[in-house]
Amino acid sequence: MDQESEEDKRWNESKQSAFTFDDFDDDHWKFGNNGGDFFSSSSSTTAKKSPITNKDYESVTEALKFSLPDTLPPSLPTGDGDRRLDSVVSRLVKHNKLRLLQRKEGSSAMISAIFQGSRHLISSLKSKEDKITFLDAAIDRHDGDYITAAVLHIKKTLSPRLFHQEMRERNEAIDSYINYLRVTEQTDSLTDFLSMVARHEEAAMTKLKHAMSVEGMEGRKRAIVNCSTNYFSASSLASSMTFKSDLMTFWLSLLSDEVSLLERQLPIEEEDKRVENQPVCEANTKFVEVPRKCLLGLSVITTLFYCCLYHFDLPENYLASPLSIKKAFNISDRQFAWTALMALSMRKKWDSIDGIFQAKSWLGVRKLKGDIDFDSVCRILLKYSAPVDMVTKYAMAIEDVESRVEFARQHNLTKVLKASSNVAK
Repeated sequence: MDQESEEDKRWNESKQSAFTFDDFDDDHWKFGNNGGDFFSSSSSTTAKKSPITNKDYESVTEALKFSLPDTLPPSLPTGDGDRRLDSVVSRLVKHNKLRLLQRKEGSSAMISAIFQGSRHLISSLKSKEDKITFLDAAIDRHDGDYITAAVLHIKKTLSPRLFHQEMRERNEAIDSYINYLRVTEQTDSLTDFLSMVARHEEAAMTKLKHAMSVEGMEGRKRAIVNCSTNYFSASSLASSMTFKSDLMTFWLSLLSDEVSLLERQLPIEEEDKRVENQPVCEANTKFVEVPRKCLLGLSVITTLFYCCLYHFDLPENYLASPLSIKKAFNISDRQFAWTALMALSMRKKWDSIDGIFQAKSWLGVRKLKGDIDFDSVCRILLKYSAPVDMVTKYAMAIEDVESRVEFARQHNLTKVLKASSNVAK
């Protein structure tokens, strides 16, 4: 009897904590519509240490009639046999109580318990009807956290066909699941799901945003081409009424231009980088005068500025030719003139600037003619310290006499003042 009492005492005084599902840290519960925990009102706690009684051991026989829980610890505790048995019994006792609750009270009691904080019970909803009942109850409560939890459980345990069928009928569940996929940055799953629920325009823009964020220009170019083909082409949007034809044409043109720009930038950057890294010579002195920055990923106008800065004299059949870029991307004469003026002034290539604004009349006479006002041209020339004779020449071309005289007085351009006074007489 003494030996038996000592064994009972050892079992009842075991310091091993009972297993509790609340000890799990499942990342699925970290995301909600508001970015917080799904179950912010309940936090994980350590199980209270309580002795396992003989009554608990007797309940093991009943517990073994039911299947084990879906989620078990990674491994049983290591150590003495009594500790392992203690853990097994604790789990079976808890699982037995769960099954008895389901048997006696039905699924409604279990769903009520879930809403009261027993989140571990979600995995015990086995039938399709119980899962859908839980989802509908969460929708009735307008609780985005529980809606998302229900949707994730349904997706995990039902076939894709049934999952999509049930989701199509519940817009609030669709919105919660979309928000979850956005927060967890599951772009492929998000675009597939958006297409499945006929939100084609949103799927296309989501894919485009992801494509534009790809690091590495070669990878970005491939991603944009893939996006254009699969989400913006006429065939991919044939069944969609959300995209208007003119809007689709706009996006297709925009994506085509983006790909063309990347295809132009990549070889220019590669060649300029090679020349820049050579020993100082005539070919790379321009990179010494004005240190260059990487061209990749820049806008069309900034690319034009770069090429005006370093490659202005190239003929149109070169990728880096400013005239080639102007033609390829339909850049207006005004945009081209302003961009070229800024770049050439920075390089102090004054003779090249004349080529932008000089035009021949039908009699062959050269005269200054520009798409931007010459008042602005003069101010840019002064900013970059252009020769006085050049500033005077362009100041003389200012059409408004009062503006011309005022500008000449501000900058002490005597020739302009004399010429203007003669005209006034």
